[in-house]
Amino acid sequence: MARGLLGYRSLERFPMIGHGPDARERQAVEDDAGPRPRELRAPEDSRPPRLTVIVPTRNEAENIPVLMGRLAPLLVPLQAELLFVDDSNDGTDGVIAALSADAPVPVRMLHRPPEARAGGLGGAVLLGARHCRGEWVLVMDADLQHPPESAATLAAVAMRHDVDVVIGTRYAGKGSNAGLDGPLREVTSSGATRLVKAMFPRRLAT
Repeated sequence: MARGLLGYRSLERFPMIGHGPDARERQAVEDDAGPRPRELRAPEDSRPPRLTVIVPTRNEAENIPVLMGRLAPLLVPLQAELLFVDDSNDGTDGVIAALSADAPVPVRMLHRPPEARAGGLGGAVLLGARHCRGEWVLVMDADLQHPPESAATLAAVAMRHDVDVVIGTRYAGKGSNAGLDGPLREVTSSGATRLVKAMFPRRLAT
C-alpha cells in the first residue's frame, strides 16, 4: 500500500499519489468479510484501472456535481476509476449515485454509517486504499479547496515518470496560501511544511 502517501496526507491536505496495494494486500482484502464498495458505474471491459482516485466525503452534496464534472473527464485518458468513501448525513451518497450513471469513468462508493466511521477522515482514506484496484492511488478532498485539475496533473506526472510519490504544494511556482481557510489553517500548513523540510533536508524535485 502507498504508506508514504497516506502518512503525509494528514499533514497537508493536498492531492497526492503513490503506488497501490501489491498482490498480497489485494488478496487480503478479497478474503476480508467487511463492507465492500458499491459499483455505481461499472467498467466497460475487464481490464483493471491503472489509477484509483480516492475521494473521502463528508456532507459534500453541493460540491460533488462540480467535482465530478471537472475531474472525471480528465481521468479518462489515465484509465482511472473514482472511489468515494462517504461519511455524510446530507445525502451526498445519493448525489454521487445519481451522477455516476453518466460518468465517463468507473465509479464505486462505500458509504459508512455513523457507527462505522472509525478514524474519521484518515480512516476513510485507509479504507479506500484497501479497496483500490489501480496500480496507482491518488487521494484528494471533495471540498474544491484545491483544483480538481491538479489531481489529474499529479497523476499524469507520477505515471509518466514512474516515481514513488508525487505531492502537491502551495509553495512552488506561483502558488500561495491564499486559499487557506483562516489563520489556523495557515499556521498548520506552514508548520507542516517546516516539519517535512526537517524530515527531508535534501530539496525534493519540483
